Amino acid sequence: MGWPVEMAPKFSDWARTLIKTKDLAEAAGACRKIADFVRGRIDERRAKPTDDFTSFVVTAQVDERSLTEDEAMGMCFLVFIAGLDTVTSSLGFQFLHLARNPEQQARLRANPEMIPQAVEELLRFYSIVNQIRTATKDVTIGDAQIRKGERVLLSLELANYDSTEFENPSSVDLDRGSSRRHFSFSTGPHHCIGSHLARRELIIAVQKWLARVPPFEVNDLDKIEMRASGVFGLENLHFKWAPAGAA
Repeated sequence: MGWPVEMAPKFSDWARTLIKTKDLAEAAGACRKIADFVRGRIDERRAKPTDDFTSFVVTAQVDERSLTEDEAMGMCFLVFIAGLDTVTSSLGFQFLHLARNPEQQARLRANPEMIPQAVEELLRFYSIVNQIRTATKDVTIGDAQIRKGERVLLSLELANYDSTEFENPSSVDLDRGSSRRHFSFSTGPHHCIGSHLARRELIIAVQKWLARVPPFEVNDLDKIEMRASGVFGLENLHFKWAPAGAA
């Protein structure tokens, strides 16, 4: 984005507050702080473009016109939030799975070349991003009645359990391969612009973790809490392992 790296702790704090708090006033305050910061960076790059992504957004032409202020703001705001939370949240589920399935954990340690396809399968199984939409008309789906103006949470991960696409979809199969025909990054015009970077980050994190940390398991499983909102996540996730060389 071309933004100051030294502000990363503050960025993360704003993002955590916006995504995790249950206090609407707190969330609104974090949203304003992020918007004010992003708007300032957009204004700077309009006046003096560089070679970063923010400059690309403010100088881009779509259908022979520049992006509006709202469009530029929306793009930069989305990248800000997605870049600070989604990989972290996804890693929580992937590490939890490996901690609770020692045989698969051991298999990846013995065969690190399998990690990329394992990450892809865990992305399918533990999809974390949902889409929220506003109904534009009254509609009935099954026994559910949705009224015009109501907010609807669309569970994309349900598509990842489609038995016509995936054999035994309710189990994690490390031999399933690296098929990317899942909805964890959405699809079509809504496909995640950061999907390639996210995959690299997830793969590297799992590679480094398994190379440096001995066989690990969950500590205090009952204390783990799931955060359910637009982005699923885990709180109070702790692991334990024996010191290297311990009997």
